[in-house]
Amino acid sequence: MRIALIDAGDTAPGGRYGAYVDSLTGRLERHGHVVDHLRLAQLELHLCTGCWSCWVKTPGRCAQPDDSSRVLRAYLAADLVVFATPLSLGFVRGVMKEMIDKLIPLFCPHMEVYRGECVHTRRYDRYPALGCLLDRNGYDEEDVFLTREYFRRYAFHFQTDLALEADTDLTPKEVCDAVDRLQRIA
Repeated sequence: MRIALIDAGDTAPGGRYGAYVDSLTGRLERHGHVVDHLRLAQLELHLCTGCWSCWVKTPGRCAQPDDSSRVLRAYLAADLVVFATPLSLGFVRGVMKEMIDKLIPLFCPHMEVYRGECVHTRRYDRYPALGCLLDRNGYDEEDVFLTREYFRRYAFHFQTDLALEADTDLTPKEVCDAVDRLQRIA
């Protein structure tokens, strides 16, 4: 399975979260998965300005030249996209929210009804399964629930389900096993 791991951790060496994600990445690769580990802290990303150029002037592409185009390509090439983030102030880290905002070119500006709700129409025929990996970072169950719900709603707008819901309380082996099970189902 091809996995795009969109990682909102920082780049400080020796941190617990970074070691966890590196261990998970290695384990996934040893299990035969191809992992594109996108460390957002190492990418040049500009904030979405809400200019809508990605819908009107440059359909499917952000008009700002930055590394978000690399993330979009990895996203579309993947079978599974995993949003990995430590919680910060009880929610995803700011850099993750910024990147999610920059994924809007994956939609068209038009609306359609899906499961009784209005969503943007798909720009592409194929989208990957989605997952989230959260580092609780000392936050309580309500914060974790709300953050997972955010990713469930995000998946809903891509007309899919959140196929993987995990946190760093699980071992990298347990998360890898869950990904392996997803591959067998697909």
